[in-house]
Amino acid sequence: MSARADNADLRLTAKGHAAGVISSSRWRHFSDTKAQLDSLRELLESHSSGSQSWIAKGLPVRNDTHRRNAFDLLASSSITTSTLLPLIPALASYSPALLARMDIEGTYAPYITQQTSTAASMVRDEELKLPGDLDYESISGLSFEEKRALERVRPESVGMARRVEGVTPTGALRVAVYVKGIGRRREKERMVKETVEGMGIGEEGLAVA
Repeated sequence: MSARADNADLRLTAKGHAAGVISSSRWRHFSDTKAQLDSLRELLESHSSGSQSWIAKGLPVRNDTHRRNAFDLLASSSITTSTLLPLIPALASYSPALLARMDIEGTYAPYITQQTSTAASMVRDEELKLPGDLDYESISGLSFEEKRALERVRPESVGMARRVEGVTPTGALRVAVYVKGIGRRREKERMVKETVEGMGIGEEGLAVA
């Protein structure tokens, strides 16, 4: 989602400049464009309101308790910078090309946020240990091929599971979620047991209660 053709200049021009393959005129043009885009986004983000306020202004916003800024609203297919222009007159000082780019950035923003969160989660889970007796048949969402491959290899960690031939990134993520769920259940059971023991109640006492 973040590596798109429409934002290639933002992703690659700085690297090209560092490598000495970008002309000074192109670099100046890029720097000016980026500065304007940053300014435009800051303008949109500076206008923040609750859903009731946006709805009162005629915008199709979900009626909930969340505050949203104008950039957040661009995630909706029915809201563009043109829609927001009557509410934010300063948008008129930006070129149509820049406004169109910001519309695209706003549309993709939620997906990029999710992508970034998923990537960070994958890094954190890389060293998560997998029980040697893990029952892959019990993991919902794994394909038949993934279950067979994981049962055959018996990876020791989520990182190793990702590298097993036939296992998709989504499959490895399902394994991580399942194992973390096991850990949470065991921790809850441990806490309950310690609480009961601390109260001096044995199994017989619990049965009577």
